[in-house]
Amino acid sequence: MKIQYFLMVSLLCVLSCNQEKDKPTNNTATIPVSKKKLNEKLVEANQRYVMRERDEINAFIKYRNWDMVETGTGLRYMKTKKGVGDRAESGMVAEIKYSIELLDGRVCYKTEEGETKKFLIDQDDVEKGLHEAIQYMNVGDIAIIILPSHLAHGLHGDENIIPSLASVIYYVELINLE
Repeated sequence: MKIQYFLMVSLLCVLSCNQEKDKPTNNTATIPVSKKKLNEKLVEANQRYVMRERDEINAFIKYRNWDMVETGTGLRYMKTKKGVGDRAESGMVAEIKYSIELLDGRVCYKTEEGETKKFLIDQDDVEKGLHEAIQYMNVGDIAIIILPSHLAHGLHGDENIIPSLASVIYYVELINLE
């Protein structure tokens, strides 16, 4: 289903690149599509996809019986253990343990026993949604975070394990802040 939307959006993009600006044609069977109309169709297709993904995430959360908070960006999170340390902020280095799964339960990545990952909040090259989510956490918190595709790896996936347009689940523990 996600691939169908990707192909549809790609096709519309290709068609828009081949269109000349509202140039009349001699072929009465071909009606030129204005850029404005094409953009409207792309926005509509994207909105339908976002709503379908949102519904899929909501159904998953309901099935798991999780009580998650939804942010304005569509990120969902739920703390499963409350820490007592400092709150993460932009510009800090976060040290985390994590596991990343797809909604179907496939584990994509995880830190190994005794390992952690560090990243500079709002600056390093990690998922946009992880930068947002970590700022809701305090040192010692453990949380479940669901990133819709636009906050995770988007249209391309990670070009390794995570497919295109995939929502991902982070199980994350904030170990330390520097």
